[in-house]
Amino acid sequence: MIFYQRIKQLLKEKVTIMVIPGASGQVKQVKLFKAMIFSVIFLSLSIGLFLTSFSVMMLTNNSFLTQKNKSYANELSYKSDALTQMNTVITTKKEEVVALTDQVKLTADYYDNKLSELTELEKRVGTLISMLDAPSGSSLKTPISRSGDLIARSSSNAPSSIEDVQNLNEPDEIAGLIEQQMALYDDMIADVEDTLTFLDCKPDLKPTEGRFTSPFGTRRDPVSNKLNFHRGIDLANKEGTAIHAAGTGVVTFAGWNDSYGNIVVISHGYGYKSVYAHLSKISVEVGTKVNKGDVIAKMGGTGKSTGTHLHFEVHFEGVQIDPMKVLSSKGE
Repeated sequence: MIFYQRIKQLLKEKVTIMVIPGASGQVKQVKLFKAMIFSVIFLSLSIGLFLTSFSVMMLTNNSFLTQKNKSYANELSYKSDALTQMNTVITTKKEEVVALTDQVKLTADYYDNKLSELTELEKRVGTLISMLDAPSGSSLKTPISRSGDLIARSSSNAPSSIEDVQNLNEPDEIAGLIEQQMALYDDMIADVEDTLTFLDCKPDLKPTEGRFTSPFGTRRDPVSNKLNFHRGIDLANKEGTAIHAAGTGVVTFAGWNDSYGNIVVISHGYGYKSVYAHLSKISVEVGTKVNKGDVIAKMGGTGKSTGTHLHFEVHFEGVQIDPMKVLSSKGE
């Protein structure tokens, strides 16, 4: 009760404030309640304290935010540099991958082409060897194909990563094997072609159709009835029967030769020469290249002859041999 009365009394108390404007001015008095003055003072102090606290808080926050922003800026710069470096690495790796891809493609194309060539060589060798008849006595055989093995090896050893591609030595080995096989086939083709050329030139084709009338060797001459040496074989048929070249070669003589009548002589190379005598008509000239089986003349009875027939001789290395031994490889 006393407290409230004291408060009430303080609220009623006034304070006189004198305002002196100057030496000549009139002094003014202003009366204010103490409570109002105290309220203004308290309010002013409160506002001042608030503003001071707010200012300190703002300064503190600004400093914190400045440090935070600086930290974020540094971190952002670091991440930006790292990202740039990573992009550079990615670009480099992409270029490496493109380069390696191109390299692998070129290598694959190279091996594809080589294997295709190898396959074609295999087919060519097989075709050439198939042209050799069994009676020819050739010992040539088709070499074992490695192209399938090479393809399998190149597939099974395919690289699984960039490092594998960079460290791959197998292509050199495969290339070496392909080159070796191709060289083998080239040699084989050369051998087969030489053999086929020889077989084509060898005078082993029966030169005409007809009845075998006289063998090679000693016999009684049908004209003189004396024993003499018959240098060929005789095949009889009607006049005009076609006479064929027994092997590929070049005509070295075509004309008249006394007791042989009209004759054709063919040089076949490899030491062989064939003679066709008693012809009724000659169809080739000296220097003409003839193939095995070509018609070169017609059967007749010119020269020293007792009838229409072909006298056929085979010479080897300048020596007359039994034509039947040559013809036996092709059959009579």
